[in-house]
Amino acid sequence: MENNNQSNYSLDPIFERYVQPYSKEAKQQLLTSILENKDGRVVHVWKHMHLNDKEKYELCKQHGIKETIKIYCFNGRNSAAYYICTKELQRDDLCEEYRKYLIGELYHYKELIEKRDVFKRSMMKGRLSDELGLKLGISGGTVKKYNNYAAAMDIIFDTDNEFAKHILLGKVKVSHENVVELSRLRREEIRIIAKVVENDKVEKLTLQDIRNEIKWNYLRIQNSLPKAKREVEKRVPKAGTIRQMPAYDPDSEVNSLCMTIGSWVSSIERVNKTADFTKITTKARIRLSKELVSLNHMIEKIQCSLEERTG
Repeated sequence: MENNNQSNYSLDPIFERYVQPYSKEAKQQLLTSILENKDGRVVHVWKHMHLNDKEKYELCKQHGIKETIKIYCFNGRNSAAYYICTKELQRDDLCEEYRKYLIGELYHYKELIEKRDVFKRSMMKGRLSDELGLKLGISGGTVKKYNNYAAAMDIIFDTDNEFAKHILLGKVKVSHENVVELSRLRREEIRIIAKVVENDKVEKLTLQDIRNEIKWNYLRIQNSLPKAKREVEKRVPKAGTIRQMPAYDPDSEVNSLCMTIGSWVSSIERVNKTADFTKITTKARIRLSKELVSLNHMIEKIQCSLEERTG
């Protein structure tokens, strides 16, 4: 680590995800630290990129305070990302959803780093999550759960950055399971949900809301022919409202599932056509295999239910 007087540091969009946006109160506290303590003016960078001190850097510039630039010499992006997640987890103002997300990313990057070490790789299974859990005061199983949550949030980030931040900041309440459900949708479907949440200022998003929006969007598409369009607009509410479905419809859950399965099939077909399975990591291969086995098991269960109850 060394001093550097150069300026004009860039901001990596992936690194930016890991830094919880500062509230007005948190910004004021940071400014107080900068004014009262020289150590509070140290800005860490890597390869001319900000790590987690961009807000501090900008406050120094705004108030004409000379910052101290120190460069970290990480081995690669994984180590830099691990550092950011570690430092952000030390913040007093960290939101609970952001904490879960950062723990999941911390595990992800630690796993990638240790996989490069041949000696550690063979001992890594099961140990890494337990070690991080012990350090963070949670169970190893919870660490793995947060890792799945973080992977789902990354998909949402890739689709709609602001929507993802709203979830992590708690501006819209979405359960762990529903975040995973959201991540399984097609990108255009995630954008539809995000638009509705923004327009309606929705504070809590449930699985039923997600399914209803997909259903209504499907109906709009199916009824988009010029002749039918006027009739459909009379019956179907405009986009931007979380719809309340009829009180009882015996087919509603099944129809909703059928439309959701359509998105699954589309995603599976896309991956099967575009992914290079010879180059994916062992972690991704194992995860996909487990998910497919679980999906196949559930398909068999619902087919049995269908046969038993309708046969």
